[in-house]
Formats: sequence, structure tokens, C-alpha cells
Amino acid sequence: MRMLACAAAVLTITAACRDHQRPPPAPVPASDAGTGAAVAAAVPITAAAPSPAEAVDAAVASDRAIPARFAVARYAGDQPAPVVVYEIVGGALRAVAQTPVADVRHLAWSDAAAPLYVAHGRGAEAGAGKVGEIRAGRYRALAPSGRGDIVGLTVGGAGDVWVDRCVRWGDNLEEEGCLRHLHVELPPGQRTAATAPAAPGLPAATPAPAGVALTTRPRKVHGRERYLLDCDDGAAHALVAAGDEAAVPPTWIWLSAAPPIALVEISYADTGERFERRETRLVRGCALGADAAVVQRGRDGLWAEREDQHWTVYALGTILGQVEGLALVFAGGPPYGGLGD
Repeated sequence: MRMLACAAAVLTITAACRDHQRPPPAPVPASDAGTGAAVAAAVPITAAAPSPAEAVDAAVASDRAIPARFAVARYAGDQPAPVVVYEIVGGALRAVAQTPVADVRHLAWSDAAAPLYVAHGRGAEAGAGKVGEIRAGRYRALAPSGRGDIVGLTVGGAGDVWVDRCVRWGDNLEEEGCLRHLHVELPPGQRTAATAPAAPGLPAATPAPAGVALTTRPRKVHGRERYLLDCDDGAAHALVAAGDEAAVPPTWIWLSAAPPIALVEISYADTGERFERRETRLVRGCALGADAAVVQRGRDGLWAEREDQHWTVYALGTILGQVEGLALVFAGGPPYGGLGD
């Protein structure tokens, strides 16, 4: 299956959309949607060992009027699969609503008090063909103006949500992708634009930890400027070493100071002018993850890492629990995109 890149997300997200062997939970009755009464029993959550409640509450600002929330969509191809909404209270994950939606490809959630938007189904060429909103566990179809497949959802600076339509595809979808976009604001707005609206910005990074430092340095390779990545925790560690240089300086953000965890983006160079591949990796202490990382960030120190079809949810360096699914978005965090064929 071809993977569609979400233009709004800064991370390159890839997914192998395989059916999970565990059967999905039964849909929640409409009378229970949004209450959590039936959802808690239907949705598997693997809780982590409890941590000091005051530390986690400080990280996720649980004294707010609405608890921190996130949504997870499972993948079952063209068959409906649950989109589950969780909230975080006292350092624990609690499922509060579940809505069946088929073939979810993009998620956007501007704020916990706003609707959760989903783009799903198959378009004419590539991307999604439908868009809708979920409120209190209930789905409602939307009909944004314009034509063309939906290749992304974007959140604007005022919390406005836009559909990114492709109105002209290249002859070779793999190499050229979409050649012309039309951005359409979802109701109640009605604006259209040729370029994406300005995003509100990503959640602030955690301050750098004491005792661990990441640095990058240039190196000439066949007359071209290439870059290495080093880590110092009292001893020197080469994370991107000679022979595996980056084409541009690696960038990183700190997700946790204790323990030190950073998310690094590396554009590895090949022997020509092009980039060979761009990856995001987690650095724990001074150890670079062996595989590319699929990470979604939220506000107030929340983030999640996906392995296969499970997400581990963190508040800074504390594991809050694990949930099942392929797509995840935090309320107030960047949109999720990338499932497609």
C-alpha cells in the first residue's frame, strides 16, 4: 500500500496497515457513547505501574476544566473499526467514547472541547474520500466544498480545521504526488485557499536535561558538506558516525529530561545529490534507537510512540499505559496523517 505523507505533520509517518489478529471490541451502544460505562470494558488498556500522581498531574495539567484527551483509530481496511477517545486523569488512561468508522486515514483535533475530525474511505485516485466529525461518541458526515481526494487535515492558528484536497495528481503518483492543492475550511467556516493555513505551532519541547548534550558537526565527504551527530553524557558517543552521514544538520527536541529522551530527525545522505531517506529516531540517554520511530506529540509533556499496532503513552518520561491502534492524535496536538494506499 502506498503511504500518503501528511503535510501538516513534521514527522514522517509510515504504517504497514495489517489487520491485527486480536478481534476488535464490540461497538458501544449509542446510549453509552461518551459515558465510558461500556467503553471501559470493551477497550483493552495496559496500564503501567503507577507513578506519583502529583508528578503526572503536573505534567498533563489535570486541574483544567476538561482533562487531557487523545483519540486512537484502529485499522480494519474497509470494515468499520473503533475510534476510541481516552482522557487522562490522575495519571491513568480512561476510555470515554468509542465510534466505529471505516478506513480512517487522517485525524485532527484542535482542542478537547472541539469535535474530533476524521478523513476516511477511499478517494478516486489516492487518499480519503470522506470527512466527518465525532462529538460525544457520535459520527456526523460533513460535505466540504470543492472536488478532489482528501490528502490531509490541517488545524489553523484559531483552531479552524481545513481539508487538504488534491485537485491535480501527477502522472506518476509515487514520484510526483499531488501537483495542485485546494484547502477548504470545514463548517462553520467556508473559506478556501491554495496554500495551507498557518498552523498554531507544535507543543513546546521539554528543556534539555542536565548531564546529557546532543551536538552536530560538519564533515567534508567528496567535497560535499555532511553532518555527524554526537552525544555526551560524560563519555562521547557517535550517533551518526562517519560513513553514515546526514545531508543536513540533524535536528532534535527533548521529550523528557529525566530520563533523558530526545526525538531526532535525520536526513541520511547517499553518494549523489539526493537524500536517501529521512527518519525520526528516539535517543534514550545516549543510545540511538535501532529503528525509525513513529511518534505523536501532545501538549503539557504528552507524547506517544507506536510499535506495530500499539501506542505507548507518556507524560514526559513516565509511561501512562498502552492502547491499541494505528492512528493517534492528541487534542491540541499536530494532526495525524499517513494511512493510505
